[in-house]
Amino acid sequence: PKLRYIALESGESAPTANTEGWQEAVDPGDGSLFVTDAPTRAVSVLSAVRDGTLLSAKVALGEAYTGEASVLRYVYGATNGGNDPADWEGGSLVASSLPATAVTNDYIVGIAANTRYVRFYTQDGDALNWSATVSLDWASEGSIAGGLIFLGDPEVSAVVADSAVLSAVLNAPGEDATEAQAWFVVTGGGETKVVPAGTATARTNLTVTVTGLTPETAYTFYATATNNAATPVGEDSATGTFTTGNAETTWEPANAKIVFDGRVITAKVPVTNVGLGTTTIYLMTGAAWNAENNAIATNVVTEAGVQTLVVDISSSTPWGNKVFYSLKLVSGPEGEETTDWPNQNGQVFHNKSAELRDDSTYTWIGGSAGVWNVPANWERTTAGSLAPNHPSGYPVYGSTAVFATEEGDGPVTVTIPAAQGTTYDANDTSDKAICWWTTTLDFGGMHSELVFTSEDKTAADCQFRVYTPVASQTYNRLVFDDCNVYLYNTKDIGATAAAGDGSNASITLKGGAKAKIKALGVGTRPGFKLAVEDGATISPFNTIEGGSTALPLPVMEIDGCTVSCLNQNSYVRPDNYNNAYCGMLLRLKGAGASFTCGYFAPQKATSTNVVEFVIPAGGYSAVPVKTTNTSASGIIGETGAKAPMTFRVAADSPGLANIPRRGIQLVQSAAGINAANVMLVDAKEKYNGFFFKDADGNSYADAAAIEAAGKTAAEIKEIWYKRPNAGSVYYLR
Repeated sequence: PKLRYIALESGESAPTANTEGWQEAVDPGDGSLFVTDAPTRAVSVLSAVRDGTLLSAKVALGEAYTGEASVLRYVYGATNGGNDPADWEGGSLVASSLPATAVTNDYIVGIAANTRYVRFYTQDGDALNWSATVSLDWASEGSIAGGLIFLGDPEVSAVVADSAVLSAVLNAPGEDATEAQAWFVVTGGGETKVVPAGTATARTNLTVTVTGLTPETAYTFYATATNNAATPVGEDSATGTFTTGNAETTWEPANAKIVFDGRVITAKVPVTNVGLGTTTIYLMTGAAWNAENNAIATNVVTEAGVQTLVVDISSSTPWGNKVFYSLKLVSGPEGEETTDWPNQNGQVFHNKSAELRDDSTYTWIGGSAGVWNVPANWERTTAGSLAPNHPSGYPVYGSTAVFATEEGDGPVTVTIPAAQGTTYDANDTSDKAICWWTTTLDFGGMHSELVFTSEDKTAADCQFRVYTPVASQTYNRLVFDDCNVYLYNTKDIGATAAAGDGSNASITLKGGAKAKIKALGVGTRPGFKLAVEDGATISPFNTIEGGSTALPLPVMEIDGCTVSCLNQNSYVRPDNYNNAYCGMLLRLKGAGASFTCGYFAPQKATSTNVVEFVIPAGGYSAVPVKTTNTSASGIIGETGAKAPMTFRVAADSPGLANIPRRGIQLVQSAAGINAANVMLVDAKEKYNGFFFKDADGNSYADAAAIEAAGKTAAEIKEIWYKRPNAGSVYYLR
């Protein structure tokens, strides 16, 4: 029979049994006394999850009473208020106009921080229908006293051509259950896959990787779970969707960003789709374009997005090395094709290069003596922009080394270590490509000598290299004593008040030092002196370029040593660096003094360019000046409006009195000598001991005699010198 009930007020009589269809019933007190055609809805709570002051509940509603529109409410409190909303701490409306059919919905409601009990109820007019009381363990945030429920929508990530990662959050297994079994159901491409997601005994983040999917295919998926209660309860999550990617990996190399910071390379490249098989991105380095063969960083790509590769090459590559670097994308087993670098139509990208350099400025604080590569001897006075994360602590390639002393201070001696250097010089293919280096040697504040020596100059890497030495003080002298050196450019040394004898502005090579000098400028400022003495040698270099803005001429003095250009096309431009057309003075003294170059090439018609012979006792051991170029441009004393070359004998030459009767050879020119454009100055103005010789050994007193003999400039190969009058005695003034 249909059952209905009424609540009796105090003193009110109950209807007679079996009268008008009424029957007596006992209210159990939990709100469960209801009938299907009552004006209120049946309500129960399947699960409830507390999150602070929010409660997520899954509420089931029975069939609606015909013609009635029930509403759903809830109450909460620290104590159980029973069946009277007034006895609860708080509550509110959850939903109105409930549907006429049975329905289960998720609701989020607000509760107080100390809530222990919650009840839901439906209401139609004054009639209430209560759910069971939900008990919350409010002493522990996030505790659960509900049932099986999926929280939020399922998610998908790492979608590639044939796989995807699926995830969902499953609540506790539910009342009267100790665990729940979970699965993901994936449908698409004409098939359905059921992937086990494991066992949940508490709130669990379920994650599975589903494989074997079809590229470029739309899929739907949801999570499902069943608990192990006496009467098992099952629950499905909401449904999600995704579409698998292309079968081939795609990337955007044009949008790659590569940062070269000191000795660290960071590459970031976007990958838009991960195809079938294994995809690997390589960051490669090498010494030439499209020749990279060193995989220094790799990423196995598992999902689309920006891939980051970082490598620190500080332990393997010296400073100054020109590093070529590229990105390569390889589909297939990891490690395939890592050494094969053809230009693969976009699969190799960003083939660029950079030099390892530290552009900081370091100032010497090591006192009067110290070793170059000891960081305690240096203070980094200006931090460079290229290597902020990897400073060396002392000058390397790209750096500036500053030396300064107060007037009256003594010399500063810096020792170059015999151990392997830290800088690679790609410009030098010799056996000293690894060396100690500074890009700029600034001794403009040096008021005494700056001396470089070495622990062992015979050691393969014990060589000091300077790109540009700079000095502009009145008094500064740079000395390489028993120290091998490579000077790239010396044109900016000297001071306005420099003396011609080099006493206050000079570079001196001595003590058996071996020097290589490229683009040697013996002084753009007047009076500067480059001295090569005490067994030092210079070879090879490409050019000597001199000149100054005023007199005295800058001097390059070779004292008993050798200076040679091994390339026959190398040249001397003695007046190239100036504005006032002042040239330079090349002085040769000592028996072993010799100077060899491709050819002399004065630039200015009004400049003064002098080669001075300080003839030693017994003469020179070899021809002191030689030019090796055999073309017309190699003729000493060019034709045209160029300045003449002046050859002179110094009046204080110690060997004038014992020059042999046949004379001594001073100049040898492979291409020839234009006697008309050569000035010859003897030790005494009234004498002229110079004469010319052709390839056959014939002698000529001057240009007129050469012309009278019908000889061309190309046939005149030598300049000799002898005492003008045999047996005469020189009186030197």
